[in-house]
Amino acid sequence: MKKILLTGVDFYSPNRGVGALSYGAISCLLRKEKNIEFGLWNTLGFGGSSIEKQKIKDFEEKLPFYQTNIFYSFYMLFLSFLVKILPKTMKPLILQASSYLRELAKYDFVVDLSLGDSFSDFYTWKRAILNSLTKFIPYNLGQPIYMFPQTIGPFRTKFGTAICKKSINLVDKVYAREEISYKVTSKLLKDKSKLLRAADMAFLVKPDENYNINFLTADEKCKYVGINISGLLYNDKRRFEILKKEFDYKLVLKEIINSFLSNGNTKIVLIPHVYSFKNDLPNFYDDLRAIKDFKSGLPEEIKEKVILIENDLDCKELKKIISSMDFFIGSRMHACIGALSTNVPSALISYSYKFKGVLKKLGVMDLECNPKILSEKEIIEKINMLYEKRGSIKSKLIPSNVKMKESAYSCSNILN
Repeated sequence: MKKILLTGVDFYSPNRGVGALSYGAISCLLRKEKNIEFGLWNTLGFGGSSIEKQKIKDFEEKLPFYQTNIFYSFYMLFLSFLVKILPKTMKPLILQASSYLRELAKYDFVVDLSLGDSFSDFYTWKRAILNSLTKFIPYNLGQPIYMFPQTIGPFRTKFGTAICKKSINLVDKVYAREEISYKVTSKLLKDKSKLLRAADMAFLVKPDENYNINFLTADEKCKYVGINISGLLYNDKRRFEILKKEFDYKLVLKEIINSFLSNGNTKIVLIPHVYSFKNDLPNFYDDLRAIKDFKSGLPEEIKEKVILIENDLDCKELKKIISSMDFFIGSRMHACIGALSTNVPSALISYSYKFKGVLKKLGVMDLECNPKILSEKEIIEKINMLYEKRGSIKSKLIPSNVKMKESAYSCSNILN
């Protein structure tokens, strides 16, 4: 039996995209080898360290889940360095000094996801350190490390660049999910043969077929349009910071809804993808708060035709809802992948190169509605045009998704 340690994963993250990456990575590995024992390890900031068991959907038994804060992680780094430099006969004695390190050392190799986009110092210097420790420590223990498809960079500081460059060169294979990450990684790696391309793990996540969508009707003529509203874009200040321009996101959403509802038998489904019931997300980041606020401002005659998804659902349950739509408009990348990977014709109100990379791989770049480039009027017109072309879009997505899933599954070659 192979023992694989997954790092930088979170099945219960408020960002359901991180959950999708986590489930996708497990699906990828289990396709090649059924007899795998998984463990989960996340490095935290200044919180407490813990060893517990975590229940994961589709697994009968709970998985070991290790969390180590930055201070304890540095302690493990020191001990792992001793393991590396001292005689092998000393290893059991050194491991006795840390129950966490002793547990982590039992795994055959490490698969890293860095929460999708945290191998970077773009957010904080702390993330660069935490997601480098998950490379330094296993390397010292002699465990192979594989970085599954994720965003690499961007880097803002010399310190962040240096520490990430040092750690990524200890990795056995790095999979980039889009071209900008590929180019950034190529500059960091001394051995370019370690760098490969692969599709996002979220393409491998299957909708939860056991989840009952109670609002769908048997009327085949009724069209459902799913709209994912991003809390980041909904917030005026954050939107300006992201786009570097004025853009009336709310106006675009209202005009789109009015346009679709004027077509007759259509219902709008507002779908969050980053949200929490624990009040542990900033208000400007939470999609559900944005969606509730947006719906409250709609005219009463519109509200009755707008369905709000507000249950605490995981990525698989949300993907079941998204996959049931006739058309989808999204502003969160993994919400959009949920639609695209299930052949749902979509329009992406996208501002990040991460979106562009996914669309390029799928061969549907025309689905991008970039508010950095297009005006409100142009985006509204383009979305209406894409809706009219939804049949041909679906025809393009079907063969493209076969290739994307095979690309994602290629990561399982590490088990050869």
